[in-house]
Parts: sequence; C-alpha cells; structure tokens
Amino acid sequence: SESPAIATQTHLTYMAVRRRKAAKGSGGGKSAGASSQNSSAVTSMSKAQQPPTTADPPFYLRRYPMIFVAIAFPILSVLLSRGGFRIRDSVGSGEGVKGIIASERMRPQSPRDAVKAIYVGDAYDVLATYPHDPKAFTQGLTYFGGTLYEGTGLNGKSELRELELGVGEGVTGSVLRSTKLDEKYFGEGIAHYHDANGNERIIQITWQEQTGFIYDAKTFEVLKEFRYETKTNEGWGITYDDARHEFIVSDGSDFLFFWDRDTLEEKRRVQVTLRNLVSNNDDDDEPEISTRPVQQINELEMVNGLVFANVWYQNVLIAIDPVNGQVVRVYDFTKLYTKRSPGADCFNGISVTEKQDELLVTGKNWPNMYRIRLR
Repeated sequence: SESPAIATQTHLTYMAVRRRKAAKGSGGGKSAGASSQNSSAVTSMSKAQQPPTTADPPFYLRRYPMIFVAIAFPILSVLLSRGGFRIRDSVGSGEGVKGIIASERMRPQSPRDAVKAIYVGDAYDVLATYPHDPKAFTQGLTYFGGTLYEGTGLNGKSELRELELGVGEGVTGSVLRSTKLDEKYFGEGIAHYHDANGNERIIQITWQEQTGFIYDAKTFEVLKEFRYETKTNEGWGITYDDARHEFIVSDGSDFLFFWDRDTLEEKRRVQVTLRNLVSNNDDDDEPEISTRPVQQINELEMVNGLVFANVWYQNVLIAIDPVNGQVVRVYDFTKLYTKRSPGADCFNGISVTEKQDELLVTGKNWPNMYRIRLR
C-alpha cells in the first residue's frame, strides 16, 4: 500500500493531468456546446467512474481515515488541556455539562437583559426582627466587632449611640451609651474605621453645618473637629472603604465624594447613574436605554466592594460601583414594614454584620430593626 506522502503526491499529479486535459479539450477557451457536452458526459458516468473533484478529500483520508483520527485526537486533547477552547478555565472549577452551562451564563448579556438584571425586586430574606428606639431619628448605622453604633439627627436630639442588639427576654434595643451633639448641629451619617495607627475611630458628619467629628470608638471622646465642602455643602451619609483607606460621602445630590482617611481631603467624586429601558418591547432587538442621575442619595454602607445606599423617601437600597458610579442593583423594600405607625418616617439606616451578605436595616423613628440576607 502507498504511504500518506506518496498518496498525496499521486493525488496532486492526477489533478495536474486532469487540468491539462481540460485545457487541451477546450482549445484555450470553453464554448457553450463543449461545456454542455462535458457536463453531460460527467453526469452519464457511474459514481465509480467519476474522477474526484477538487472538493473531494485527499486519497489518504478516504483510504486511511482511522490513521488520521489517531493523529488528530492527541492534538485536539492538547488544545483542550492548554486552553485552546478553555471551557473549564473560563468558569473556574466547572466541569462537563455544569461547566458548559456556566459558560453560557457568562456570555455577554443583551442590552435589555443587562438593564433588567439591575432590578432584583425583593431579593432578600428577613432573618430576625430586633427592637429599635422609635424616638431615634436614625441617620446612620455602623458595626464593628459585635458592637452596633447609631447616629441620630434633629437639632437638640442628635447623638452618637451604642445599641443593645438582639432578641429574647429583656432585650429592648436600648441605648447602652451615648454622647450628644451641641444643639446647633443636626447629626447625619457615621462610620467606624481604624486610623493609621490601628486605633478604633468613629467619624460623624452633620447636615448643613459643614462640620464633622472624629471620636475614640471606645470612649466616645471627641478627638477632632473638622470642616468640609461638598457639591451642596451638606452632609448626608458616610461609609469607610478599608481597602482604599478612604471615606465615601453623600450630600443629597447625585454625587459620591471620596475623602482621604488621614487628611480628610477630597480625592475625587463620581456621579451616580442608573440605566433604564425607554422601551420595554421584547421584540425590539436594540432597545433604547437611558441613563439618568440618581438624586438624594442618603445613608451609605460599604458591602462587598459596593456602596449600598438609601435614597431619601424611597423604599429601596441601591448598590453602586464606586469606580464609575453606576447602579448595579436595586432592591425593593416596600414589603419590609407595611403597617407603619403614625410616627414612623422613611427607610434609612444600613449596616454590615459579622456575616457576609447579612445586613441590618431600619428607618427613622421605626420601632424595629431587621436583619436581612441578600439573595
């Protein structure tokens, strides 16, 4: 039998002879009649008599298919293992059908699906309900090491507090310790953090006084008073990004402000924006998408690398990408506290807990605080 190399040469020689014969028979150019005659002649041949066309596979592939498979299979295996197709690597530890399904999920979303994915509805579970002081005009919550702190507002009633947290007999959500602000200050958001020397600190801002305070978290002693400016020259919410050593501040506008932890100087600011579908017609392949600024951003909390925020007088939590300001999730809390007492004000107050994806939320003058888990 012929070797693959010889078979290849035989095939090429045969094709060259065939082309020369075709050229000789046409006399340098095909007439319509000659073309018709040649076509009829080929058609009248039996399948066994017809010469191979240029589309036919080489002789060695037709005669030795198993040899080709034996050679190709190891090459294909190497490609798969070294990332030629990257099914497994593209989805981490996914394998087989699960890996392929995960790959499908990781494909880029359509514009419509990307926008719809932002609105997750009431994708949370209430794990526990704690008592909360209904007289507390809650402006901010912050948590560290098993201790929950609260900042309250209103002139003459603004405080920094440490709260009793839990359920069971005798647990009332009472104030364990507190310090009052001067009545000229309307207290706003608070955040727990560690300074450059590792000391526990709490920062608190005020509404329209452009004044902030830094406390010793263990004694509530005021260590520093400072001034600041924002777009509206107001202070609403504040949280701390431990990874970047910076505070993130809201002022009721559509901007977030990033302050250096040590100097309290503004490093940058980003506008918070939300994408919406102008047309929700599923038949529209390219729906029009609008981007609008989100105003009246209130209390803030850093959660798993995103800035979670209350929006003044709306029953939502929004999750904001701190790099570009885009809202990536909108949670609807309309059903959280439906039968509100006459004195209850708006939904406000977010804090992380000792467990990832579990938050504490409440509102101004709410009688309860809720531990929730995000889905």
